[in-house]
Amino acid sequence: MTIDAAVQVLLDKDAIRDAVLRYCRGVDRLEPEMIRSAYHPDGYDEHGELHGGRDEFIDALLPVLRDNYVSTSHTVANQLIELDGDRALSETYFVAVHVTESDGQQWQEIVFGRYVDNFERREGDWRIAHRVCVIDSRNTQPVNPSRLATDETRIPRGRRYPDDTVYTQQAAPAGSRSRV
Repeated sequence: MTIDAAVQVLLDKDAIRDAVLRYCRGVDRLEPEMIRSAYHPDGYDEHGELHGGRDEFIDALLPVLRDNYVSTSHTVANQLIELDGDRALSETYFVAVHVTESDGQQWQEIVFGRYVDNFERREGDWRIAHRVCVIDSRNTQPVNPSRLATDETRIPRGRRYPDDTVYTQQAAPAGSRSRV
């Protein structure tokens, strides 16, 4: 493999990782355009009972998240990407924490699973063409409130679009951050 080809492989895999991360941010912040940006317009998602084309899936997903969860937080971990020209198979492990509230008690549903994605590069843009969400295990436990979780003067609490801190921050000017 030439250096140019190796660099292209890295760029392709990075674009695929970025699409997965856009999906996660969009879901956690309830930002439909961010979720939409992870899929091709004719993309399809199989998320158990929630399944359908990109727009149909997003239109069904957002009310479920808004109406049933106080918050969600998706973390992605191991990701194996197998490139084949303008197509790729990506298996991404995730941990999703869903917080619900019932009778004044909050509960965390912790889900361990994988996104099995067929990606396609169209007009130079890698996006999900078809996703299957696979659940490997799930656990529900009560939330034990901590001082840090309730004292927003110390650490801001996560919010949904457009009120979350990520939307109010700007990139730091070049050279303003210290190097490690």
